[in-house]
Amino acid sequence: GGWERNFKWRRLLFDNEIGMVVAFLQQLEGFTIRPKLNDQWKWAVEPSGCYSTKSAYKAIHHVTVGDGLDGKLKELWKLRVPWKVAIFAWRLIQDKLPTKVNLKKKRDELQEYLCPFCILVEETAGHLFFHCSKISPLWWESQSWVNMMGVFPYNPDQHFIQHICGASAGLQGKRWQWWWFALTYSIWKHRNNIIFSNAVFHGQKLMEDAVFILWSWLRCLEKNFSLHFNQW
Repeated sequence: GGWERNFKWRRLLFDNEIGMVVAFLQQLEGFTIRPKLNDQWKWAVEPSGCYSTKSAYKAIHHVTVGDGLDGKLKELWKLRVPWKVAIFAWRLIQDKLPTKVNLKKKRDELQEYLCPFCILVEETAGHLFFHCSKISPLWWESQSWVNMMGVFPYNPDQHFIQHICGASAGLQGKRWQWWWFALTYSIWKHRNNIIFSNAVFHGQKLMEDAVFILWSWLRCLEKNFSLHFNQW
């Protein structure tokens, strides 16, 4: 007899985890257990197997900068969201939206530069869309819909890449990708209503607006989608 692997998971796997498990098992197929040898760590990035800060930096830089953003920006235009929303998303990812901090960089003088939602932190794109204490719970709630958990990157480009890459295959994955556009676009509209129309922050209303936007897109993008909004 020989060694036999028998993995037992603590819970049922989520759809987005199945691909990772398959890849993990495929990696293990190339290894054999040698009971007489001691276990030791190996840094896969370096041929020597030895870790160094320099090699770690290069690996991180390749993943986060490399071809990731350029490739995903190309994907942005293929996702079939309304043109004005795609342009908005492109500006957000490039940090080209007129947030208060971006206006300050252009030497535009405002009375204050605080986030209109929390009124505590200066309004950068990363804070406004993802890390504001009023906004981050909306992202957490939407993650719970697809049984996902994770830490949100601060920069819009990295957040976009993480969201798009984290989508599962098939229809649900495509909807999850569209959701990023619906929610960020609704956040920006809500922000503008507060600044220019003296509205007040209403998280539930913001979320309902984003859900309605996604529903309206699905009616056009999915041939067999016929659910009434109240049923969806």
